[in-house]
Order: sequence, then C-alpha cells, then structure tokens
Amino acid sequence: MKKLFSKKLYLEALRQLRLPGIASFATVFLISLLFPLGYIINKHSYLDYQVVIDAGQLTPLLIVYMFGAPILLTVLLFYFMNKRNASDFYHSLPHSRISIFISFIAAILTVLYATIIVTAVSCGILFLFADVSFNAISIVYVIFTIMAGSTLVVGATAIGMCLTGTFISNLSVTVIALFLPRVLLVALTVITAEIVRIVPVIEMGVLGNVAYNIPSNIIMGAFVNNSFSFDRALTFIGGIIYTFVLAIVYIAIGCLLFNKRKSETAEKSSPSKLLQHAYRCLVTLPFTLIITGTMLMSSNPFGMFRDNTMEYITLFVICLLVYYLFEIITTRKFSNVIKATPVLLVLVGLNIIFALSVFVSKTVIYSYSPDAGEIEWVSMENLSDYYYYNYDATEIFTTNQYSSLMLEGLQIDDPAVIEIVAESLNQSIDKAKRLEKDKEYINMNTSTPYIIPFKLKSSGSFERNRILSLTTKQYNDLYKALKLNEKFIKVTTDLPDEKYITGKYVNFGDHSNIFIDGFGNSVEIIKDKDELYNIFKEEFKTLTVDEKFSIINSEYFTESGLEDSIKYYNTALVNLVFQGNVGADNFYVNCRINQLTPKSYEYVLNKVNKVAGDEAIQLLNSPIEAINEISFNIRSEYRMGIGDLNINGTIFKDESNNPLVYSKDEIQEIFSIILNASKRKLDITKPVCSFKYNSNFSGNQGGIIYISLTEEEFSRLNEMRYPRSF
Repeated sequence: MKKLFSKKLYLEALRQLRLPGIASFATVFLISLLFPLGYIINKHSYLDYQVVIDAGQLTPLLIVYMFGAPILLTVLLFYFMNKRNASDFYHSLPHSRISIFISFIAAILTVLYATIIVTAVSCGILFLFADVSFNAISIVYVIFTIMAGSTLVVGATAIGMCLTGTFISNLSVTVIALFLPRVLLVALTVITAEIVRIVPVIEMGVLGNVAYNIPSNIIMGAFVNNSFSFDRALTFIGGIIYTFVLAIVYIAIGCLLFNKRKSETAEKSSPSKLLQHAYRCLVTLPFTLIITGTMLMSSNPFGMFRDNTMEYITLFVICLLVYYLFEIITTRKFSNVIKATPVLLVLVGLNIIFALSVFVSKTVIYSYSPDAGEIEWVSMENLSDYYYYNYDATEIFTTNQYSSLMLEGLQIDDPAVIEIVAESLNQSIDKAKRLEKDKEYINMNTSTPYIIPFKLKSSGSFERNRILSLTTKQYNDLYKALKLNEKFIKVTTDLPDEKYITGKYVNFGDHSNIFIDGFGNSVEIIKDKDELYNIFKEEFKTLTVDEKFSIINSEYFTESGLEDSIKYYNTALVNLVFQGNVGADNFYVNCRINQLTPKSYEYVLNKVNKVAGDEAIQLLNSPIEAINEISFNIRSEYRMGIGDLNINGTIFKDESNNPLVYSKDEIQEIFSIILNASKRKLDITKPVCSFKYNSNFSGNQGGIIYISLTEEEFSRLNEMRYPRSF
C-alpha cells in the first residue's frame, strides 16, 4: 500500500520553498514589528490613559500575507503542472499522486503557519511592553483566523492549478473558486434583504452571512456592511470554524483533481471544452447579476430599463466584453469567439434561476408571522457587523458600550414586550409588501421612525432575526415596558464587572490639553485610580435608576423623543473612563463625575488643584504689568440654577494689539476674585468654576485651577460676562 505522505517529498518541497518562504517571512515579520515598537517608543505620551489595541491592530500586514503568500507558494510549488515535461517527470515518480499532493500542501502550510504564529506572538509580546490595554486572547484569534484564511486560499489555488494548465487560467480559476460561490450567495441575500426590508443578511445563516468566509469577508465585508471592522472580522469564531472546514473540503477536492489530472492538461487553459465554457460563464456571471439584481429590486423593472437605457446597454456591453475577452486571453484563439456565442444562453438561464431563488426566499420570509402567544422570547440585536445598514437595537437603548455588549442577546419573555414586537412584525411585513409594489421608492422609516432589529423564538420554530419598524407610540410603550424589566434595568445601569476591566483613567474633556508637559507627554494627575473608583462605586450604588443611566450613558435619552423624559444633569467635563473587553469585544465606558457623585467630584478637583494650583495662584498673585501675555477662560463647570458663566480674556504686552475686551483694572478684579476663592476650601455645593489659562509667565505654558464661588462672586463675574466676552 502506497503511503499518503512522504517525508522526503515534504522536505524537498520545503527546500524549494526556502527562498520565497524566508523572503515573505522576513518582510511580514520585520514590518509588523514596527507597529508595537512605535507604541513602545511613544508610550510616555499617554500616561494618563491606556491605548487599547484590538485584534485588527495586532499585525495588519498578516491580512495581506493571507492572500499573497498562499497563492505565491502554491503556484511556485505546483508550477510543474503547467509544463508538459515537468508534469510527466513528477507523475513518473515512485510516489502516488495523493502522496505528492499531500506532502506538498503540508510543506506550504508549514511555511505559512510558522510565519503567522511567530509574527503574531512576537507582536503580542512587544505590545505587553508598550503599556497598552491588550487582550492576549486576540493573539489566538488572529493566529487561527489568518491560518484558516490562508488554508482556504491554498485550497482554492490548488484547485485552480489542477483544473488549468496556464498561469492566467490558474489565477482565474483560483479567484473563481475562492470568491464566486460567496459572491453569488451575498448577491442573493443582499438583494432579497433589500426587497423585503425586514430581514438582515445573517438571517440567511452560514451560507448567507459573508462573515463566515474569512477571505471573502476581508474583501467584501466593507461593501456589504458599513460598520465592518477588521477587529470583528479577525475574532469571529464561527468564521474560523467554517473557513477551516471549507478549506479542508477545498484541499480534498484539489487532491481528487490532482489524482485524476492528465499530464496533457499542461499548457492548456482547460482540460476540456466543456470546462472552458464553464469558466467563461462563471467569470461573466457576477457582471450579469448587476443587471438582474437592479431590475429585481425595482418595483417597475421595465420602467427602470426605459429610464436608464444607456446605463443598461453599457452594462450589457461590459458583460459581453468580459465574456469574449476571457476566451481570447485564455485560449489565444479568435476563432473560438464564434463557438462561444451560443453558450450565452447558459448565462441567461443562470440569471433566471437566480431570480427564481430570490422570489422563493422572499415568499418564505413573508410567511413567518407568529402571534404574540406563539413567541417564547425576544432579544435585541446588534446587526451593524452583518448588515449594510447600521441597525443596532442595543445602541438605541443605551450608548454605554459595556451595556450594549451585555444587552445583546438578552432573552426577554415579558408579555408586554412580546405583544409590541408581534404587532410591529405584522405591521412591518404589511409595509414591506406595500413598499415593494409602490412605483415610487419610499424609505421604511418615513412613518415609523424607529428601526429596531430583534431576534424572535416562537414555539415549534428556530430563532429568527427581523428588522422591525416601530411607531413613536410603540417605541415609547416598548421602553416603558423594558424599564419595568429587571434584566434590562440591571444590564443598562450596572458598572462594568471588574473582571472585564483592563484599565481606568480620568478624562478632563477639553481641559485635557492643559495636562501636557514641555515634551508633549501627558502628566498623570490621579495616580491611584482604584481609590477614585472605590469612592465613585459607593456613590453610584445610592443613585436612582434614572440617575445611574444619566451617569453611564454618553448621550441624552430625551433626544429620542420619549414621552417620559429622564432628568439629565450637565456634566462637569470630568469622566471616569473604564476600558476592557468581554471576550474579543473591547469596550469604553465614560462615567460622568458631577454633582450626583459629589465625593468623587471633589476628590478629582482637589487632585487637580494639588498638581496645578500652585502655579495658578502664583500667576494670580502677580501684578498685571508683570504678565507679558496671557489668555484665560473662566467658566462654570455645571449649572446650579443661577445660570452659566463663560468669560474669556487676553492681555498682550504691546497694548496696540490688545483687543481691549477687558481693561487691566477689570482683569485685576477678575484675578482678585479667583485668588480669594482659591484660598477657601473647595465646596462643590456652591457654583464650581475653572480658571484656565495659557501664558508665558515664569516659563509656564498653561494651567488650571478649580474654585467654588459665593453667589456674590458669581454674580459679579456674571455681570462682566456680556457683552464683552468673545
């Protein structure tokens, strides 16, 4: 019995791949190291916060390597199949064809896997020295994702090499095998989803969701999904498993074809006329589907053709050019053009089959309309990573990234919520059917402004994803029902679990530029973040649900038009920021520190005054004449029921350049008020203001101090605010 694997052939293949393998490894390895080294060199510029490195930033060059290296190595090693003499030689070796194929593929994968593992691990280790927030599990995700994608590219290239005998044909069939099946599936799902308007692409399952095919997702993901990110593409475990399985299937097919391949195929574009016809039709098919797809998505295809005649004629011409040029380039025989013409009817038939598939898919989707009593539970979904519209139900109910991650997939069986979802599902189906028949295109959210994706589980059926259109009343009723749901409230008002937090820092908003030293590096104001966190956490526990929501969400919920608007508080422009990851998903949470958390707020401001206050007081104590140049701003940091304060002033040594917004006496009075206030203990129950300045006084570039004002001081400064502030 002949062996399936030969160590000698494997080592010989490695020897042949030595030069291109080492060259490709050195290129991708050395360039990839530049990314973490750059962060190590510049790590002192972000002392007061942590940079988050996601999977897409670990080693982006490996994504390019995933496509280029497998094709290069496979073509080089199997190029003997394009030369008749070389093909005869290899086929005469005392090894079975299966042994040759498996040994060569094993050598290619060895070179690829070694490069991927060494590069990813090395970059990951270097990032650990860069003082960045880095999820180590990302290394594993990236390694397996790139390995899976590379294996699939190897399999597709092997198929291309086995089915053809010229370099151009090799590449053409490789591209067909690698991308065409997924292109057709994406076209089917996207066109169907565009017609029915209530189903996301992921509803079509593994075959319909481009994210499952890693190489296709990298190339096409950005075109079918406006929220595409390399981070998600590289950390989707479903894509890793599916791509590995598909790659094994492709390699098995390649092995079968290699075993059956005739040596005479070398130097021929295809082994038979039938396959040549198939290649030509498959290459042209995606271009013809542009015509078919646009007509299917139109409510009046004949009218659309009439109104866009020149555009359609141009597309027809392009399709014919692709069809005939492929034949001429691959066979190098102009006479074959005539023989290829009748086969155009096959393309017409394929487009008819595609149109029928869209019709069947549409009918099945419309047929799913369970009553409220049949629905067991619903969950809100984030479809922004799978659909070409940014539909994320979690972001509609919370702008907190951590809460959004926790909310996604949360099963809610509340009857009131289910009733609203069932009602909106029937409403959405009726509207989709009506819009499909309308001669004029009408956007679905014209009369139902809230487009929310849900997952539904009904009795006797598997889970379904639907994009529902809700009226303002339905949306308000839904939110009211959710506010009574303990699961929803806990998820949307909890601070991140400490086991998921990888870093904490304090963000001072537009005051952040003050805390920069002369070298452009951040000055760390609060070194003990955990002490602040413990104070904040205890205060946060005492807040009401609405107050908690206002603290941990970055946008005002009242902008959504809710009838029961929540009372929101103006921020002090100081945030305690948490960053971390849940699995492979990173999150940022900005928690407002303001009058709702007075102890935390006082702690932060006192820390700032301790670091920057002395220089500010020295400046305020100086005569105006001693200050060559200064620009300053005084503003209230949050409302106390007596209005806002915002004063700007400037002094130049050359009075001819002074805008004279304030006289020197007035500025001296302003400085005296600030100086007197700075001598008192900070009292955040009174109006808190910041005095921020930029000056060359004593070589200092700028600074800030926080003070609390009496009502008299506040009123006096407020009198000086208008009309002269600028």
